[in-house]
Amino acid sequence: MIVSSTKKFRDALRQLYKKPKHNYISCKVDICNELDGKDVTTLTKSNVQLLKNETRYALKIRVAHSSLKLSKSNGFRLIAFADTQTDEICLLYVYPKRGPLQTLDIGDNFLVSLLQEYEEERGANTLVKMDIHNELTEIEPSDQ
Repeated sequence: MIVSSTKKFRDALRQLYKKPKHNYISCKVDICNELDGKDVTTLTKSNVQLLKNETRYALKIRVAHSSLKLSKSNGFRLIAFADTQTDEICLLYVYPKRGPLQTLDIGDNFLVSLLQEYEEERGANTLVKMDIHNELTEIEPSDQ
C-alpha cells in the first residue's frame, strides 16, 4: 500500500505531536499500527465510508490512543482518501476524540475542503509519501 499525505494532515499531526503534556505523543505510532499490514480494500471494508465513487473512498478511520490507553472509539480519527484500484491511501486530516484538542466530528463542508485540497495537491504533484514503518517519516522523492 502506498501512503501519502496532504499539507493539512502534516500540519495537524505536528500540532498533536508537539503537545506531549496532553499525551498526544503516541499519535504517529498509533496511526502506523492501524495501517501496517493492511491493504486499501481491507481499510475500506472495516472503516466508515464517508463518500464512495466506484473504487475511490473518503474514509474515517478509528485509531486507538495508546498513550492514554484509549480504545479506537475514544482515540484518534484519521480522515483519508483511498483508491482500491491503485492500492493508494492519502492521509487528509487527524484529530483526537479526547483531550484539550478534541474534536467530536467534522462537518460536511470541512470534508469537502479536505477533498478539494487533496485534488489540488495531487494535481500539483505536492502530496508527500509517508513511511508507515518509520513513524510516518516523510519519504523524500529521491528515496522512493
